[in-house]
Amino acid sequence: MEYIPVRVSDIIRQVNRDIYLPAIQREFVWGTDRIERLFDSIMADFPIGSFLYWKLEQKNKDEWPVYEFIRDFDGESPHNPPANMAGITKDVTLVLDGQQRITSLLIGLKGSYRYFYYRWRKTRLYLNLLKPPAPNEDNPEELTYGFAFRESGDPGGEAPQLWYPVGRILDFEDAEDAKADMRSKLAELPEDQRDNANRLIGRLHNRVHTTLVGNYYQEKSQDYDKVLQVFVRANSAGQPLEYSDLLLATAMNRPDNRGGYLVKVKYPSMSYYLGFVGSFLQPELEEYTR
Repeated sequence: MEYIPVRVSDIIRQVNRDIYLPAIQREFVWGTDRIERLFDSIMADFPIGSFLYWKLEQKNKDEWPVYEFIRDFDGESPHNPPANMAGITKDVTLVLDGQQRITSLLIGLKGSYRYFYYRWRKTRLYLNLLKPPAPNEDNPEELTYGFAFRESGDPGGEAPQLWYPVGRILDFEDAEDAKADMRSKLAELPEDQRDNANRLIGRLHNRVHTTLVGNYYQEKSQDYDKVLQVFVRANSAGQPLEYSDLLLATAMNRPDNRGGYLVKVKYPSMSYYLGFVGSFLQPELEEYTR
């Protein structure tokens, strides 16, 4: 089993161009706190886990529904848009394990997160350049770095703050250019704060553009039953999958001539038919045989 190392910038460049989601994936469920912790882990050189991809050959790409990753998450409409495969004449890569992390990277670096807290708020991920890294050994869940989703970069409170849009780091191929871009805003700061800000910019650039943050393995089998088994086993380490979840997720895969969708499964040696009522998926599991 060959695992290939990958950088954050590699993932971001490929998402919704070469990498998509299969219908068996559930929707994005992470909150802003988990996205902040993911970026904090990357900055602190903690492992973020491996990814599992499925290489879907070009000749088979029209057999299965494919979806895009969410870039701008909206709590009122959290659904992944269908991917337009028309005109694509190459193999595509579908993510079997790692959707939450990849979506979080995309939102944090190129998108936004809209949620309701007393009112609807559209936020983006920022890093406080004036907060020195401070790991809490008594509470490892506490952030070491000053990542936060905010509606703007305006400071608030008494602590020193200079909020840097995390996605801005993608605009620079060289870390020194990223630092130079902030020079005017740092010029009036005390030397220790200026040095801290430059260190954080350099570290963020390195972790996004240079550091190999994880690995991926690519499943190449075109046997869909095998891919389903791989998917269930891979996701059993994360949030547990109910068998009904898998049935509902795969219900979009194979249309039959009754206006519903046939789900082929090997447990318990029978298939199930899930009917549609208008646009509403009715989870009536009627035994359906051919």
